[in-house]
Amino acid sequence: MTASPTNDVVEGQRNTLARNFSVMMGSQVTTFIISMAATVVIPRYLGAEVIGRFQLALAIWAIGQAVIGFGMDLAITKAVARDHGLVGHLWATGIVARCLIAVPVTIVLFAYALAIDYNDEVLFLLVILTANAIVVAAAEVSHDILMGLERMGPASAAAVASRIIAVGGAVCLLLLGFDVYAVAMMMVVGSVASLAVLGVALRRAWATIDSDIGLSVTRAGIVSLLKDSHPYFWVFFFMIVYQQVDIVVISLVVEDDAVLGWYSVYDRLANMLMFLPSVFMSVVFPTLSRLYGDINDEDRAAHGLLTQRTFKLMLLLSVPAGFGLSVISRPLIELVFGMEFSNASPIVAIGGVVISLTYLNTIFGMFLISMDKERSLSIFIGIGAVLTIPLDILLVPFFQAQLDNGAIGGVVAYAITESVILMGVLYLMPRGALGPGALSYALRVVAAGAIMAAAIYPLRELFLVVPIVAGAIVFVLAVAALRVTTSEDRDIVRSAVPERFLPSSMR
Repeated sequence: MTASPTNDVVEGQRNTLARNFSVMMGSQVTTFIISMAATVVIPRYLGAEVIGRFQLALAIWAIGQAVIGFGMDLAITKAVARDHGLVGHLWATGIVARCLIAVPVTIVLFAYALAIDYNDEVLFLLVILTANAIVVAAAEVSHDILMGLERMGPASAAAVASRIIAVGGAVCLLLLGFDVYAVAMMMVVGSVASLAVLGVALRRAWATIDSDIGLSVTRAGIVSLLKDSHPYFWVFFFMIVYQQVDIVVISLVVEDDAVLGWYSVYDRLANMLMFLPSVFMSVVFPTLSRLYGDINDEDRAAHGLLTQRTFKLMLLLSVPAGFGLSVISRPLIELVFGMEFSNASPIVAIGGVVISLTYLNTIFGMFLISMDKERSLSIFIGIGAVLTIPLDILLVPFFQAQLDNGAIGGVVAYAITESVILMGVLYLMPRGALGPGALSYALRVVAAGAIMAAAIYPLRELFLVVPIVAGAIVFVLAVAALRVTTSEDRDIVRSAVPERFLPSSMR
């Protein structure tokens, strides 16, 4: 049978997508392993209270960095993906714009911290993280341009170098008797290394681009970039506030900093497990943006086909990851973090379901932004951000009073708001964008996940590898029994995975 033009366009992207996916996955697996080492070692040395205060400082600066970025990340990546000639102009303009925004943001954050009267440890950590934020702001502009050029290798190398230096240095310093400030300082050193790698890579990439537009910064250019970035800013700002406000509210409502430490365990695990949707977003987003930006119907149709394939593959990954984490939460926490963090177990158990929802929301958000629907997306994320504050204020004290663990209230609020956002993004998706039978497909995958969870529940007290391996086997068998995958789904895997990693039957 002759391939359709739409399939030809998608297949024409396969080598690039496969190569980029391979590079990004390799770096993310590496950083995942490094992050896991940090997650195991650092909390054991610092303890729940110090980790809680460190997480609070990180949460405050995460909100600050969202404002400094002002949504320029996606605006620059999308613009470069559609016109490589803008590299020099966008690099210079992005750096200057971020520096201009950083000054008032820093003043406001420290004014807030002093007004709340956070202890000296939090304030000193904020000072160190301020230096890190300045370096990160410069590095992110280079990273965004390289992503728009679909050059994932340098971005991956920078991420790995940064994590190795930050985590390796922090662990070594802790072993030598240093404290949490040393851990924060190594974050700065790692960010400097990332900036250096990205800068060299961008200079080489720029040399290959034929463009009449050089390094240029004008007031009009800054205003234009901020105007283009404005819709993305609200998406990112609401998202970061939504993700971090639980920590801030817990710090204000609960006096015991150990509760923050328990919540930080879930937060760290969630961030590590988010590497899968992050890889897909990094690899697929520039291609989706370029295809949707083209006027011809063939490329728009190819955009739809790539959207459907990405959705199915992400669903197959998100359900077992979230459901499995929920079942093995207690033995995982006690093995990895120690008994001091055992109260994080119920938080992680509920958070497993939240992670599955977050996987899907992340991917749907990417779809909508590639379709230029970021303004509508920001509304629903904003609703989630606004809704989570009263939910936290209500639920955190309730669970603190009832179970002496207010962090459970934070993750319950997160589960409610993630569900609201999922309904919102599904409403925004164009009719038929996920392909025929999408609902039936999703229900069968969820059923396979439920079967897996029920099967490994009796095994959860065994050595951790046993329920994990058993869960993987049961999920694959359940997927086959429920006829979730078809011959078309083999194309989904083939479009994402380099041929040399595929079994011969799927090549």
